[in-house]
Amino acid sequence: MPNAPRVSVVLPTYNRAHVLPRAMESVLSQDYRDLELIVVDDGSNDETEKLVTSWGDPRIRYLRFGANRGVSVARNAGLEVARGDFIAFIDSDDRWLPGKLSLQVGILSRYPDVGVVFADYANHNLAAGTSGVGFEQTRAGIERLLLAPLEPDLFLIQDGLARGLLLANFIATSSVVARATALGGTGGFDPALLGPEDLDLWLRAALLGVRFAMLKRVLVERFKDSSSLSFRAAEQAPYVSLVLEKLRRSAAAAGQRDLIPLARRMEHCVWRSAILEHAKAGARASAIKCFLRCARSGITLRAFAYLGAALLGPRAIGLARRVNRR
Repeated sequence: MPNAPRVSVVLPTYNRAHVLPRAMESVLSQDYRDLELIVVDDGSNDETEKLVTSWGDPRIRYLRFGANRGVSVARNAGLEVARGDFIAFIDSDDRWLPGKLSLQVGILSRYPDVGVVFADYANHNLAAGTSGVGFEQTRAGIERLLLAPLEPDLFLIQDGLARGLLLANFIATSSVVARATALGGTGGFDPALLGPEDLDLWLRAALLGVRFAMLKRVLVERFKDSSSLSFRAAEQAPYVSLVLEKLRRSAAAAGQRDLIPLARRMEHCVWRSAILEHAKAGARASAIKCFLRCARSGITLRAFAYLGAALLGPRAIGLARRVNRR
C-alpha cells in the first residue's frame, strides 16, 4: 500500500460539474503536493462522475452516493476515508490561491498546539454582482476575539471564538486546514443539518478547547450564485435555530452561560432576516410563520417592519429597509 499522504482534502459536490474543474485544479496545482483529493459525489446526475474519473491524477479518490444525502454526510464520508494527518476542505464553488496549502501546513507544523488554522477569503456574489473580503464583511465577529500574535499576519485566538462566531461566522470552510485529531474529537459534521453545518462544527470545537489560529491573508476565492446552498438564507433559518439550541445546551453544560443570550440574539436576527426575504418574494404565509418564530426571542420594531412589508406588499419593503438601518 502506498505511503499515506500528509494532507487529505475533502471536496463534497452535487451537480456542480460546470464549476468543479476550477476547484479541483486549484488543489492539484498547489506547490504542496503530498496530498490526496477526496471528491465525494453526493448523488449528482450531471457529468460529475465522468469529469472526475477521467482526470488522470493518481492523488484523486472518488466516492459516489447513489442519492443526495446532504453536505454533512458527504464531508463525513470524506473524513472517514481520509489518511492524512491534516484535513483541508474545499467546496466545489471555490478556488484556492497558489501557495495556500504549503503556508497552512507550515503553520500547523511549527505550532503543534494549534488544532485549526483558517485564513481570509474573497467573496464573489455572482447573483448580486458584488465582491468583498471575508474578514472585513465579518468584522463584527472578529472584533470580539482576543488575539495573540504568532507571526506577521498570524494570530492565536486566546478567547472569544464562540462569542465572535455568534455575531458573524468568519471561518470559511474552504480556508480551513486542521489536524485530523482535532476534528476527530468533535464527531464531525452533524448530518441533521443542511446549514450552517460548518458553524456548528466550529462552535463545538471551540467549546471542546480546540485551539484556532487565524491567518489574515486572502487564500481562497468563494463564488456564490443563486443555486449555492449558502445563498438560500431563509431556507437555512430552521437549521440555524437547531445549531443555536445545541449551543445553548452545550454552553450551559460547559459553564459558559454568557453565550446563551448571544445565541438567542442571533436566532432573533436569523428569523427576522427570513421575514424580509419572504416579504421580497411575496410569500405572506411564510413571513408570518417566521415572525412567530422570531417573536419567541423577543419583539422588535424591525421585526414588525418586516412583517408589515410582507403584509402590505413590495411598496413597503423600502420603508422596512430604512427601519433596518436605524
